[in-house]
Amino acid sequence: SAALVAATPKTAVSIIPGANHPVIITEISVSGSTTDAILVELMESTQAGAGTGTGHTVQQVRGYVAATLTAPVATCSINFSAEPTALTLLKQWRFTGPGPFVIQSPLGREVASLVSGASTRKALVVRLTSAATPTYYATVEFE
Repeated sequence: SAALVAATPKTAVSIIPGANHPVIITEISVSGSTTDAILVELMESTQAGAGTGTGHTVQQVRGYVAATLTAPVATCSINFSAEPTALTLLKQWRFTGPGPFVIQSPLGREVASLVSGASTRKALVVRLTSAATPTYYATVEFE
C-alpha cells in the first residue's frame, strides 16, 4: 500500500520476467481509501528508463516449484518514487473507490510479457491515477 498524489500517475507494481520465462498476468486487484475514481492502467515497458521502485519478494500462492527452480522467475518492484519511461498502454479501467476492483483475465487471453532480453514488453507495469490522494492497495497475480 502507498499514497497517490492527486492527478499524478504512479507505478504501483512492475514485473520483469526472467530470461527464459515470460510473465502472464492472471489477475489485477486494486482498492483505495477514497470514493473518487481511480484509473488503473496495464502497460508494457521497454525498461529504457526503469524508474525507482522498492524491491518486492514474489510470493507463490498456488502450485509447486520444480526442483530445478531455486528462485522466482520474475523480479518485482512496488511503490515507485520515480516513474519508469518508455511505457505503452495495453489496457485501462476506471473504477469508483474504495473498491475492491478486480480484473481476471479469461483463460487463453491473458496479457503476457516477452522475456527480459526482448526489445519490447520487457516488463509489465500497473499504474494508478486519481484526482484525490488516497492510500491504495494493489495486487497482481501472474504465472
